[in-house]
Amino acid sequence: SVSSWIRERIIFNAAYGAERVIAYLFIPRNVSPPYQTVVYFPGASARRQRSIQDMQLRIIDFIIRSGRAVMYPIYKGTHERSGIKGLDDINSRAFIDFQICLMNDLQRSIDYLETREDIDMTKLAYYGFSWGGAVGPIALALEKRFSLGIFLDGGLYSGQPPPEVNPLNFAPHVDVPLLMINGSKDFAFPLETSQMPLFELLGTQEEHKVHVLFDHGHATIAYWRNQVIREILNWLDRYFGQPSSH
Repeated sequence: SVSSWIRERIIFNAAYGAERVIAYLFIPRNVSPPYQTVVYFPGASARRQRSIQDMQLRIIDFIIRSGRAVMYPIYKGTHERSGIKGLDDINSRAFIDFQICLMNDLQRSIDYLETREDIDMTKLAYYGFSWGGAVGPIALALEKRFSLGIFLDGGLYSGQPPPEVNPLNFAPHVDVPLLMINGSKDFAFPLETSQMPLFELLGTQEEHKVHVLFDHGHATIAYWRNQVIREILNWLDRYFGQPSSH
């Protein structure tokens, strides 16, 4: 099904040090530009998965097939840029610096998208899975070029990261339409202590935020794939409209 899209590998300067950011832009073949675009932030397994072959394509492929472009930045510490140690001690300065690098990578990726005439910057969505759902409030609070958010299997961390990188403090500043999808039996981000507090904290108006629950643990898309896909595509259709085909 790779024929459904064109994959471009893009490299640009990071906003820190002398590093380079890699990003993969998936362009749908079946629609005309300018493209609605979804920027993806992966689950933490991206920090163990080295190659592009391991990219979390099953979590994004249906979006490209729906006629939307997907930007998959290779964030610091993930995929080809992985192998950095000592980033999990949430009380360390290294942890704070790492979060800042992640958001810099995200924002530089959007800077790149702005240079392209085939991208519709008025229809730019953030889509975070697991880890990407957990850091999503930071992304959406900082980056005002997003006009929509989707958190799949996200929630608030059980530990308390330093205040300057704690998603808890960013959630009230999120104001775009926001879809949260979770498993009601998720042990990574429990319903009562993690998912619901995040949903309540989000600054989005009540009628524009929705929390969909499936009877499952973590990784709902593995077990409720068709239903999860329907929720996500309906959400994109609701706010962005259906992509126009050739």
